[in-house]
This record gives sequence, structure tokens and C-alpha cells, in this order.
Amino acid sequence: PDYASMMQAMQNNPLMAQMLAGGGAGAIPPPNQAELEQRYASQLETLQSMGFVDTAANLEALRVCDGNVELAVNYLFDMGAGN
Repeated sequence: PDYASMMQAMQNNPLMAQMLAGGGAGAIPPPNQAELEQRYASQLETLQSMGFVDTAANLEALRVCDGNVELAVNYLFDMGAGN
């Protein structure tokens, strides 16, 4: 098949057109809050016992820091939490 007919076939396929446009091309959606709360339950409890009460911010910090509480605390301070 020639290039033009191959391009036409890809453009006629909505999924392929979306991928060519960069929409969701291989992107993995981030976990939802319930998944994060389950994954980081003990770390979340530790952060809350340290006075970090914003659950959404705590979960974001834990997600970014791969569950490491010490790094998450630094992340939260850097982001202005606890002020």
C-alpha cells in the first residue's frame, strides 16, 4: 500500500485519529482518590497524625513521592502546607 492510502485509512479510524492528534497516546490515567487512599492508608494516617489534614494534598504528595512519608512531608512543606 502507498503512503497516501495508509494515511487515509488511519484518518478514517477515530481511535487512530485521536492517537495521531496526541489525545491519550499511551497515557495511563492517574489512580483515583479511592485507589490512592487504599494504597497509602498507613502513610496517610501517619501524615494526618503529624498534623497534615488535607487528604487530597496528602495523597498527591504520597503519589508523587511513591509512598515515602519523609519525602511527602518535604513535598507538602515545599507546596506551602502547614503554614
